[in-house]
Amino acid sequence: MKKWFIAGIIFLFGGMVEVQAVMQQQGDDPDDPVLPTVINIVSTPDTPRLGDTFDVVFSTPEAEGIYYVEAEIGFNPMAFELTGLQPGALFGTDALYVGNYNAANSIGFSITSTGVGLSGQGDLFVLNFRIPETASAGSYNLSVNNFQVRDADGNLLESETPDAVNVTIRSYISWVNLQSPAMASIEYGFSVNVEARVIVPDITSVSGANSDIGAWIGVSAEGGDPAQWEESAWLPAEYTQRTGTAHVYRRSIGQNLPAGTWYLASRFNYEDEDYYYGGYSDEGGGFWDGETYVSGVLIVNEPGKMAVVEWNFNDDSRIASRGIFANLQREFSLVGANFTGFVTGSPGRAATSSGWNGNDPELQKYWMADFSTTGLNDLQLSYKMKSSGTGPRDFMLQSSLDSETWTDLLDEPLQLTDNFNHTSIQDYVLPSVLHDQPSVYLRWLLVSDRRVSESEDPISTTGSSQIDEVRITGRPLLAQFPSVWLVTAERNLRRYRWKRNRESIRSASCRT
Repeated sequence: MKKWFIAGIIFLFGGMVEVQAVMQQQGDDPDDPVLPTVINIVSTPDTPRLGDTFDVVFSTPEAEGIYYVEAEIGFNPMAFELTGLQPGALFGTDALYVGNYNAANSIGFSITSTGVGLSGQGDLFVLNFRIPETASAGSYNLSVNNFQVRDADGNLLESETPDAVNVTIRSYISWVNLQSPAMASIEYGFSVNVEARVIVPDITSVSGANSDIGAWIGVSAEGGDPAQWEESAWLPAEYTQRTGTAHVYRRSIGQNLPAGTWYLASRFNYEDEDYYYGGYSDEGGGFWDGETYVSGVLIVNEPGKMAVVEWNFNDDSRIASRGIFANLQREFSLVGANFTGFVTGSPGRAATSSGWNGNDPELQKYWMADFSTTGLNDLQLSYKMKSSGTGPRDFMLQSSLDSETWTDLLDEPLQLTDNFNHTSIQDYVLPSVLHDQPSVYLRWLLVSDRRVSESEDPISTTGSSQIDEVRITGRPLLAQFPSVWLVTAERNLRRYRWKRNRESIRSASCRT
């Protein structure tokens, strides 16, 4: 009688395993040749991760008279799913084969040659497996049971079943982002919180900092691919909380930055392995790619520049978020359309509205900001706008000193899209006629009935429009006379009072 012995199995990912299970055929005659049969596992990635596929391949470097093979593969269906099975090249496509689930965690299969017994070398049978996205990281067994080999006469060849093999699915970073800000402007010497998030399956679903996760916020004046930024650009970020299955990290940025434009991104790694870079998008962000997921932008204003007034709507209010004292109670208004509350902005919250349909020159519709610029010059405006697909597209930015006579500030109307980043104005220089005025008005006036989408239909009754991050900055006029002020301070203070109310000077010098 012939006997087959299974010597052992070693499962490795990352390439073909040369010898994983060895079956030795031994005849009654001790001088019969030894014919090894091998079980291989093939996988493309170095380590198995969610979504990866691999093959269990039964093969032999030398066969003689093999006619029929059957076996069971035992596995955890939560960790591995069978996606296919087929005969190997040695049996050929004419072979008869079948596979059936014997239980939820076991697949049985057999293959029969349509010719005589097989001789030579090659693959006998291939099973295709996949690691589902729902699998949890951890160690799992793949085992071969009830392994049988028969010859063309139906003789059963005795064999020893190999031991179970442990396969480890490793935790890894499946998602990162730059949560905020998409764009921010700060005064020289001030800072802004930069937030980023990361998901490591089965790790970040638990609250609390994990020492295996490395987190950084990057700040670069060059922009471009953050993977190319200097190492000095990366500052460690701190874990703050868990939200859903993600961990949240923050870092205060800006206090020591020179004035200018800076680019922001996040960087994460797990267990000191590869770095993953996070970018921003209105939909929540993802791995930085420079197109859909991009770097944030931070503007550090020149020394002496201050927030005249700002509305960021983050507290679900249209009252000014900050500014000089004279502007702290100013309300951002809406005329002609319907204010409907606050929605997700870019970042934080944004004011939203509807009722823009039926454009009528006699019934004007517009967003409006009014504020004081007393004692201030060098004014600049920043804001973000967008509309829904059926919402208003065309707006003209205008200014006024009395809210009655208006002047266009642009050569062509603004054309909104459904994305804040596409209609984002940063540091637009306002005309000098608005400097040092007790009352200044800016409005975004609807000038057509065109909707954002390509449709020729007019704006719908439910079409919406949002505005966010409205900010006016400026410099105090007093800064124009630094040498005079320093040399004869008292005399020039009296001279300055002749032109300006002292309280106005204090208001203009107030930083919030």
